[in-house]
Parts: sequence; structure tokens; C-alpha cells
Amino acid sequence: VILDRSGDPQVAFIDFGEVVPLSQAMYLGGYKQDENLIAREASLLANCPNEAKYPFLAETIDTTQKDQRKQTLFKCLKDKWGKDWDATSFDTFLWALGAVIDEAYSHQHNRQQQVTSTQVATLYHTAFVQRHQPALQSLFPAH
Repeated sequence: VILDRSGDPQVAFIDFGEVVPLSQAMYLGGYKQDENLIAREASLLANCPNEAKYPFLAETIDTTQKDQRKQTLFKCLKDKWGKDWDATSFDTFLWALGAVIDEAYSHQHNRQQQVTSTQVATLYHTAFVQRHQPALQSLFPAH
């Protein structure tokens, strides 16, 4: 992931070196678990306080700590991003982000489950994400 704050903030996902089908993925937490990366990058883009930030590497936290961090992140995102949005649309975005965060935690702590889909697509299709997605462009064209 490349986080570029010069001009309009941009996030680029470029590492496809370990791409496997979801059913073969190793859900160990940290940056290699896409679900974790989304919350981490959101907290960085919004310049949230440390209590709302998700770590680069895997960590061991309990459900209470996960829920406290998620609520701190949501408060930060509402303060930074939610002011110019109608409450329903932004709450839908937060609900979807919360589902991704909870799912990531579940996948990391229940490795016996067979993963065939994630909530990432639901988050992507929220009105908030779609409104803020710039036109797609090829930043790393293949020659």
C-alpha cells in the first residue's frame, strides 16, 4: 500500500506477490490481511489519534480492546469526514467498515472457518466510498 498525502490523498494497493483465493488465505492479522489494512489506512488518512490507529503488524488484543479501538476510530472518522454527509449515508459507511473490522478479527481468531467472501465489497459499494473514489487511473502501467 502506498499512502500519498501530497495533493489529494491517494491509496494504491500494488503488492500482488502473495495473492491467493480467499479460501487459501492465511488470516494471521497485520498488513497482509486486507480487512485490517482498510481500517489502518482510514485511521491514517483521517489523522486519527493513536488510540484509533490499527497496527502494521499483527497483534493480540481481546474483544473489548477491539471494540474500544473501533469506537475511537468511528468517532474520529465522524469528526473528520462525517460532517458534510447526511447521517444515514455516513452511518451506512461506518456500519460496513465495522463489519469489515469485526470480520477481520473473527478470521484472525477463528482460523478453522472456510472464508469464501468478505465484507470488503459491501464497504466498497457504500455511497460514501463511491462518492470519494476518484476516476481510476493506471499509476503503474505495464509496458
